[in-house]
Formats: sequence, C-alpha cells, structure tokens
Amino acid sequence: MSDQTPTFNFLVFPYRDQYFLDTYGCIVRDLQIIESLRRHPQVRGLTVVNRPVHVLERVLRRRVLSHGQNGELDGLRYWDRTSYNPSAPLAWDEWKRRCYGRYLEEIRQFAGFDPTAKNVLLDFNPIAAVTYDVFADYFKWYDLIDNFEKHNRYSPWQKARVAEKYRYVAEHADLITGVTDAALQRFPAGKKCTLHNKLLDRASPHNATPDYLYGFTGFVTDKFDVDFIRSLATGDGKRVAIYGEVLDSAVGEALSKIPGVQLFGRFRQADTARIHATFAVGLIPYRRDRSHDESPLKLYSYLDHGRPVVSLQDYEVESDYIHVVDRENISALHEFVAQYSMDLARAPGETIEAIRAEIGDRHSWHSALTGLLETVL
Repeated sequence: MSDQTPTFNFLVFPYRDQYFLDTYGCIVRDLQIIESLRRHPQVRGLTVVNRPVHVLERVLRRRVLSHGQNGELDGLRYWDRTSYNPSAPLAWDEWKRRCYGRYLEEIRQFAGFDPTAKNVLLDFNPIAAVTYDVFADYFKWYDLIDNFEKHNRYSPWQKARVAEKYRYVAEHADLITGVTDAALQRFPAGKKCTLHNKLLDRASPHNATPDYLYGFTGFVTDKFDVDFIRSLATGDGKRVAIYGEVLDSAVGEALSKIPGVQLFGRFRQADTARIHATFAVGLIPYRRDRSHDESPLKLYSYLDHGRPVVSLQDYEVESDYIHVVDRENISALHEFVAQYSMDLARAPGETIEAIRAEIGDRHSWHSALTGLLETVL
C-alpha cells in the first residue's frame, strides 16, 4: 500500500453485535461487513460497540460470551458495558432505544480519533439512537440491513421508532447505503447508494450425495409460505430440510407436522458447507406480502455451494440456475428441478462449478467495500 493510499479508522454500532456473533457466527450483513473491514488493508482501526447489557441479562445468562468482552480481539476492539439502570426492566424497548446515550462520550474516547486517517462512524441500528453530534468530526455512514419500516417481525411501535431513526439519518448522515433500491426509496438522492448483499468467503462445497431434494438455511419466521413448503414435500422420502432457529413457534409447529419435512434447528456459520451438502436445491420460500425490500444472503450462499435456487420472488441476481415460481405454471418448477437433477447425474462436478461460476469477485464484500472506500468515502 503506497503512502498516498487513504486509510480509515472505523467506529461501528452494529445491529447484531458480538453476542450474536458468538452464538451464530458471521452469518448476517452487518457482521459480514465488519469482518470484511477487519481484513481490509486500508482499515487501520476498527472498534465495535456492543449494545450495553443490563445486569439482569447477565444474571439470567441471556447475554453471555464464550470469551472475554473487552480489549483487542482478532484485529478489532470491542466496547462492552453492563448497565445497572433500575428502570430498564419496566420499559425494555425504550431503554434499548436510548441505551447508548450516556456512554457516547466514553465510546468516543475508547475508540480514539486518528488524525492521520479518515474516521468513519458506521451505524446499522434501525431503532437505537446514536447522536451523531458527538462525532461531528467523523464521516457518518448509515446502512439499512433491511427496510425495517416493513419488517414482518416489528410491532407498530417499533416501526414508528424506525421511521424516526430514518428521518434523523436522512438529515444527519453523510452516506446512506441500503440492501436494495427499494429500501432506499425514501432517502435523499445525493446521499444514498445501493449496496446489495455479497459473499464474505468462497465456499468449499462437499461432494456428498444429498439426502434431501430441497433445503433452507436461515431463521424460520412468519415470512415462510407454509403451503408452498407443503406442496414441495409431496412425494416419497426426505423432501425438505430446514436449518435455522424457529422464531415464530406457530410456523415451526406447522412445518413440523408436514410429512417429508425435517427441522434441524439452530446452526453456526462453521456448519454451512456440511449443511448445504445435505440438499440439492436451495429454497427462498418467502411470502411476497411480507417482503421488506430485502436481499437474502442465502441466495449467494446457495449458488456459491453449487445449489440452484427456487424462490417465490425476484431478487437482484439473474441466473439460469434461479427459478422464480409462477403459481399459474407450477410445471415449470418441476421441469427446472428435473433438468438440474439430470445435469447433476450426468456431470456432477461440472454442474456444481457451472452454478458457482454465476457469482465471482464482483459479488464479494471485499470488492464492494474497496470500491466504496475509493469512490464514496
């Protein structure tokens, strides 16, 4: 890296912090961006702020880590504090919205301002208030992981707080990135930039014979089209494998009662190659009426593991190995799967590599963030 190459010092307020990372691994957008920044040669400093943990969460072991909280860990520093606020349990959501306020000056001191680099505040929070005035000499970057004003798991109160946060960001942020064009629709043109989801690392696919025809990886919520899963499960043998924690119990119960469907529960990032080897076709069975302008990371993961994709809606990647279901022409789905099965039986290695070739360096977080650092920041 030449002396003329700009360097960066990042202070990050993630939506999913070190506690999520410790449980699931680096499987979500904000954590993948953080990890890519950690690896990037132009990033000289990286501080990540954990959401303050209330003492009751510590006592009840609802937020625990398998390793130390503070100090430097693998090239980044985590800020971590315990809150003893007595009123928090009485107004939990409101406390979480305002939990950073009293600590912002301390966080700034902990992160350190680097006068020789460009200092960047990166905020992923859809609700939690981060007063940007405290960081007046930082470049303020806000990223929309999803459009949380439409989020299927958010209450009306939460969506109203999201709207407040988005209005604040629209006025005070220097750069606003979002997962899709639609997610950014409400923001000013001069500040916004679409940043689709990407891959953090290329996969090393297993060559095992799949046990299941279809598979899904991710959280199980009420976005699931249970009737569609039921239609796919028709037939003999193991049909649909679902990997991921069930967040909506009614959906999990309905899926568990479908013959040919198996729920495997929570998994970690380290398990992804093994998991993808157990099914032939990746599923994105999300209802259109509960879409929140997202860009599923699993779309990239399926293709990277050499799995074609069956989806109920269009996303930003176009490929012959992605089939968007037309309910009026369901036979096209069966033809798509049958053709893939024939190709896989005839030339398994070539078929998997042809699918993997649909995504490349342009779909990597490193490439996307390098371009952002060079042209926008």
